[in-house]
Amino acid sequence: MTETAPPAPDITFTLPLSQYQGWVLLVILGIFAASALIFLVMCFAPPRKTRKSEWSRGAVEVWFWTCSPILLFFVGVILWHMWKLFLTLPDAMLQPDELRVYAAAFGGLTAALAGLAALPFALIRVYTTERQTRTAEQGHLTDRISKAVEQLGAEKTVKIPGKDAGDKDITVESTAPNIEVRIGGIYALERIAQDSMQNDRGRDHLRIMEILCAYVRENAPAKQAEEESLRATYDRLTENGADGPGWTDEQFFEKYGHHGYSDINGLLSIVRLKDWARNLPPPRTDIQTALDVIGRRSPDQIKLEQASETRGSAVGYRLDLRNTNLQRADLSGLALRKAQFKEARLEGADLQLAWLEGADLGGARLEGADLSGARLEGAYLGWARLKGAALGGARLEGADLSMAQLEGADLSRTTFDAATSLTETSFQAASVKEMDFTLVRISDFQVKSMFGDASVILPGGKGRNDPEWPRHWPKEIPDYYDF
Repeated sequence: MTETAPPAPDITFTLPLSQYQGWVLLVILGIFAASALIFLVMCFAPPRKTRKSEWSRGAVEVWFWTCSPILLFFVGVILWHMWKLFLTLPDAMLQPDELRVYAAAFGGLTAALAGLAALPFALIRVYTTERQTRTAEQGHLTDRISKAVEQLGAEKTVKIPGKDAGDKDITVESTAPNIEVRIGGIYALERIAQDSMQNDRGRDHLRIMEILCAYVRENAPAKQAEEESLRATYDRLTENGADGPGWTDEQFFEKYGHHGYSDINGLLSIVRLKDWARNLPPPRTDIQTALDVIGRRSPDQIKLEQASETRGSAVGYRLDLRNTNLQRADLSGLALRKAQFKEARLEGADLQLAWLEGADLGGARLEGADLSGARLEGAYLGWARLKGAALGGARLEGADLSMAQLEGADLSRTTFDAATSLTETSFQAASVKEMDFTLVRISDFQVKSMFGDASVILPGGKGRNDPEWPRHWPKEIPDYYDF
């Protein structure tokens, strides 16, 4: 005889609710579940690209659609109770005490219904007030931009002593840029650009950058750059001035090795070219301030520029500093990625540790400039003049240096790679140390036109013991000063 297991006991839960109360509870739970579902769908739905809603409008929409089922439920409950009161009102009218209770209950339900009905209108009023505030803020921001731009054109009257036709002392009034006021306008624009990133997703940031770049282009055009040739040097030194007579031809010949009537229109030697670049006048203070503001943009501002759709550019917004005179400018450490410097005058400029990846420096004049440690990956330097430039430690992977002139440049620890274009690049008398040309596409003629030492690895991994080692290169590593 087999034993059978006893049946499992039935477990039941009994709630202290009537059937009517249970249905009400289920309806309430269903309404809250529907509200939670609506909230999740609206919060995690992908943003609509065709409509750029403000945060406040989006918050009102989410709140309204989330709470709508709950509001409708309460409105329905109130109307249902009001209907029940209305049906039992004839019986209550026979008893004055119950009539007062019914009147109070009906008044309370009416007040509750009015409050629920007014809630959507209150939300609309809040949204409208917020929009009016935003409009006022935008108007204020526009006024700030206009005021700052007016400051960029500020001028002042200066009095200059002079002589009239009768050689009498007179005072001539002239106008000059009011540098102090202009600098204030530049800093005001910087603050507006920063506020724009925090308040309206950087809507005015690109405009500010365009204004500042235009200011530099208009106030420091390339045509104002100083030229230096032996002819210009001769004309300048032999001219008689207020402090005494100019040089004689013999003095000029003793200094520069050329007679005043010989062909002296050629460029100075590399040494003299670098000396000339070091002694150029720096940019005006307001121009340098504008460059500083442009170059110290935050990572968020730079990211916004890259993501912006700009006409004629497939890489986002690019700083436009083409055809500018930036001789002796201090651009060290500035963020100038993908900036346009085409045919800019940058002789003697300080570009140490500058971020210039993807920048356009085509045809730029960089004689005597210091680009030590600069990041130039993917930059375009076709036809650029880099005579006597310092490129120690610069990163030029993927850069295009086609037809560039690097005569006398310092290329110590400069980094090239297989993607660096050196088509017809001139390296005459350039110095190289601690460089690896193993994968670099460079011709034997270009290598032999340089001057290096045993710290350099030639294309194909060739070293100092290779038969193709340049004869004028030492096979040891000389001291820095001997090199």
